[in-house]
This record gives sequence, structure tokens and C-alpha cells, in this order.
Amino acid sequence: MRFRRILSLFVIYVLIGLITVYTSLLWVGFVREKIYSEEIDFMNPQGTNAFTQNEGVDPSPTYTHHLSFQPENRILTGDSLIQTWNRTNIPTREIHLQVFLRAFGKGEPAPVFNEFMPKVYPGGFSYSSLQLTQVLLDGEPVPYTVENADLKLILLKDWKPGEKKEIRISWKAELPAIHHRMGKEGDSFWFGNALPILAVYDGKWHSYAYEKAGDPFFSQFSDYHVEIEYPSRYTLISTGEKEERSEGEKKIAKVHAEGVREFAFALTAQHQVVSKLTEDGVLLQFYYYKLSKKAAQEGLDQAEEMLRFMKNLVGEYPYKRLTLFENEMFISGMEYPGLILLDRSKYKGETVVHEVAHQWFYNLVGNDQVMEPWLDEAIVTYYTDRFIRGSGLNDYYLQIKKRWEKDGKPKLSSVLGYTTWSQYYRDIYLYGSLMLYELEQKMGREKFNDFMKKYVAEFRGKIAHKEDFIRLAEEVSGVNLDSFFSNRIQ
Repeated sequence: MRFRRILSLFVIYVLIGLITVYTSLLWVGFVREKIYSEEIDFMNPQGTNAFTQNEGVDPSPTYTHHLSFQPENRILTGDSLIQTWNRTNIPTREIHLQVFLRAFGKGEPAPVFNEFMPKVYPGGFSYSSLQLTQVLLDGEPVPYTVENADLKLILLKDWKPGEKKEIRISWKAELPAIHHRMGKEGDSFWFGNALPILAVYDGKWHSYAYEKAGDPFFSQFSDYHVEIEYPSRYTLISTGEKEERSEGEKKIAKVHAEGVREFAFALTAQHQVVSKLTEDGVLLQFYYYKLSKKAAQEGLDQAEEMLRFMKNLVGEYPYKRLTLFENEMFISGMEYPGLILLDRSKYKGETVVHEVAHQWFYNLVGNDQVMEPWLDEAIVTYYTDRFIRGSGLNDYYLQIKKRWEKDGKPKLSSVLGYTTWSQYYRDIYLYGSLMLYELEQKMGREKFNDFMKKYVAEFRGKIAHKEDFIRLAEEVSGVNLDSFFSNRIQ
């Protein structure tokens, strides 16, 4: 009898030990810092129909971020709650998030072409760091791995179609002192693609590395509620609408942004601002530093004209404000919902116009910017050209067509494989916009305008793929366009 008691106690102690070890492993999170690899399955997406709007399921992820920034050491801390649903008919045992701050970490290959290294790193190499202090799924610790910009949560059971999940991540990051989509200059800081964001799942996860060419981002229409704490001498510029209060030597801002692809912001103690209100009641602001006040005012005028132009052609601008922010970047401009970053050294009105058009294409109508970058950049460039070149549009595109033919008629493809930004710009921007102009000529401008209005209306808040674009163009034109697009798109 005594032996049986001892054996029973032994079994109980062993079970307690195993449970303790298992729980500890969950808290640790099985974090594996892997060597960067480009061996990612970049299959073509299945198309918009892979998403199923299950009855009673909210289609929009919701992000609630509590952030605090210390400018003296460039430390950004965050507690992020993400509420999301499996919007497909396909269960999965993974959830992927993109944490692009890690792409600038020490030991990672810099996501910058050599030609831009001096511009991006003017003071020498500066690295980011990202420490995950807690990762929870539905309130419980979850195993995860981290590889370059991909954070993969490993589920112990299926995430079923229509099922809601809550992801909470506590983290601490150091912002790199660089001139990229995130960075700093003097006493101003900007945070483009700095916050953790869900990768797109349409039956397959689309989680990408931070590529050197193009805008390597792919995101869903979402709602954001962001609280940011920072020193009182700074002004906050951001996506969305803010309420702000002061508490001693700090400010706390609460920002709400509904129906946006991403959330970006900037903090500055050195910019000035000019503002104007459009006839539609949109507040335009230009935060300028080294540019002149006159240049900033002209930028607002150009933004207002482009808003009117795009409204007439494709639909209403969706927000109450649009803010332009001057900084020092390696690219001429970068679009975010309701917020545009503009590099002063390359500043010109054409860039303002181009980035304004992105509020519709990339933001209102989403696309996979890695695999199908032409679906935003080519369309935006086409509308920019229509706005700027007017009666000279045909002659302009005749020259582009000669260059395209001389180059062997390259087809539009993904951002992968490009070794220079100029090559990427030539193919996706120039030759892509040429394709749109030729499509307009083939359909006739009136039908083309009707097609694009329907395209924006049908895919507003959704993700479009080339199959969707081609299908709708054929429906409106009444013409089979297979050969037209197959000769121009891979």
C-alpha cells in the first residue's frame, strides 16, 4: 500500500513538472532568431474571391496601440491589441504579423540599394532594435518565431472561418537614426511602417521581407485607435483625427482613424505649418522646415487641385484632412492614409500630385504592392500624367512607347529581382502608366473613366488583383482584353 502511495505521489510530481515546463516554454515563446532568407513562397494570390464575408463577421481588423516615445534615445514602447477575424473559408494554425522595424536591425541586410546608402545613413550605420516583452493570443501566451520582418504565431488549434482572435503584443523598439520611411533629422522624427501590422491572409499568408525596390507592403483596410505619449515641446502629425491634452512636461494624444491601410505619424519640434480648407471641407496642412513658406503654400494649392481632379474622375476623398510633412528621405515621397512624407531635396509639385492620388490607389483600393505593384503605382502615375501634361499627354506617351519598344517591351512584374530603383521606376511607373494610357485609347476615354469609377466603387476597402482589374475592364468595354494584358503583364 505504501509503495502505491509513493508511486502515485511520484506520478503527480512528474505531471506538475511537465505542466510547469510547458507553461514556461509558452512564455518564452519559442523565439528563434533565424538568418535572413529569401526562400519565401511568393505564389500569385488567389484573388479577391478568396475572402469570404461570413455573416456576422466584422471584415475590418481593429488596432489599439498605446505608445510612448523618448526622443533623447529614440525609444518607442508600445502595447498593441489587434482584433481580427478569419475572413476566409480556410482554417489555419498560423498568424503572421509584419514587424518592419526589425528590417533595420544589426545583422540584417539593409533594405537599401547601394546608390542610396549615403542618403539613408548620413551619419554612418544606425540600427533599430525590437524587443518583444509579451505575446498573447486570446489572453494566453502563444509560441512564436521571428524571422526578419515576419512574426509568426503558432496556434495549437485551428483558427476557424469566421472566428475572432485577439493578439496582444508588448514591445520596446529603438528607432534607427536614418533617412528612410522611418527616421530622424534634427529634432523631428517620422514613423512610417513602424508599428506591427497583420499580414494579409486569403487562404495563404502574404508576409514579405522589406524589399529594396518599391513599397514592399500589403495590408487590409482597418480601424486604428492610438494613444501616444511624448514630450510637450513636440507636435504630433498623423493619420486620423486626434484629441490632445497636456500633463506637465508631456502630451498625450488620442488618435482615431477608421478605414485606413496603415497608421503613420511624425513628431517635430522644428517644423512650421501652413493650412487651408478646401471647398469640400478637407483641412490641408503642410509642415515645412527648410522649404520656404511659399513652396509649402504652393504645395497645398497643388494638393487641393489634385483632390478635386481625382474626385471628379474616381470618387470622393474619404477623410477630413490631408497632411504633407517635409523630411529628409532617400525617396521623393511616401504615401500613407491622410499623411504624405516629402523629401525636400527632390521636392516638386509632381510628387505632391502623385502622392495625393495614392489616397485612392493603395489606400481606398488595396493591392499586393510586392507582387502586383503596377496596380497602384502605374495607375497613380497615369492620373498624375493626365493632371500635369494636359494636351501634351499623347506626345508624351508616344515617347514612352518608343522607349518601351527599344527596351524589348518588358512586362510588368513584382518588385522582386530589381537591382536598381531606376529600373523598377522605368518598368512599373513609366511602362505601367503607358499600358493604362493605351487601355484608355482602346476603350475610349468616356468608357475608361466609367470603368475606373466602377473599379474604385467595387473594391473600395478591399484588395484587388490583376484578374479583378481585367474582368471589370472587359465588362465595361465589352471587349476581350486577354491578349492586350498578356503582352504587358507577366
